[in-house]
Amino acid sequence: MALSFGRSASAGGPTLELQPLSEIDVAAWASGSERPATLVDGRLLVPLGSGGLAIYDVVDPANPIQVALIDTTTLGGQGGAATALPGDRLFVSLRVRPTIAVLDLSGPLPPAKLGEFADIPDVRDLVISGTDLLAHAGSSTAYPGGIYAFDTGPPIPSAAGEHLGQLMDPGFLVLPDGTAFLARTPSGFGDPAGVDVVSMAAPSAPQLLGHWDSPWPGNVTGIDVEGGRMYLSAYWGGLWIVDVADYSQAHKTSLETS
Repeated sequence: MALSFGRSASAGGPTLELQPLSEIDVAAWASGSERPATLVDGRLLVPLGSGGLAIYDVVDPANPIQVALIDTTTLGGQGGAATALPGDRLFVSLRVRPTIAVLDLSGPLPPAKLGEFADIPDVRDLVISGTDLLAHAGSSTAYPGGIYAFDTGPPIPSAAGEHLGQLMDPGFLVLPDGTAFLARTPSGFGDPAGVDVVSMAAPSAPQLLGHWDSPWPGNVTGIDVEGGRMYLSAYWGGLWIVDVADYSQAHKTSLETS
């Protein structure tokens, strides 16, 4: 079945027809399975929560092949956000337990566990940035959230720096140069959302490049940046488009809601 994107027929304009190439059907449940799947070097890392973590070869997207299923016994907890250094190591956040597992990708699959590191509640995403691993964490009244950075030097990563605060939303993005975008939760009902722009190029000394406050309430759940513009998907807000050609002077250029 094709998927249609574009304006409605009554509004006019082109419609893009997308034809799915394949489908991955794998059981996922409990805390951790809501984390995003991550593509690394032609392999898709799929968090399954209580089911652990599945790895699929998707070099041929029309024919995805499961090459490993790592259960919770091997992981040491429920499989959450994951990323990898190709041919080296796999990093998996263990939901419920506030830690990250390290597994060996240099040998046969499924990978053997090398150990664990960190003590971070609510890890939402893991991203490789240069030689560093960045862990995006949520916050609560009991603990801060933001970015925890680790040096990936083998075998177990070591702490390299952090940029933390309160009121963190799910939206998170890291550019190839180490520039990170973090969504900030509105402080109260009806208050504006916000986004911090932080350079993590030197994790031991993070640099706040700028901050943007929305004039509207909403929770930013997704962030993308392209051509000097920041695109934000916002719960209760729709799509916000922000000029970030100069991070220190970010401002909204247009707004669409859906």
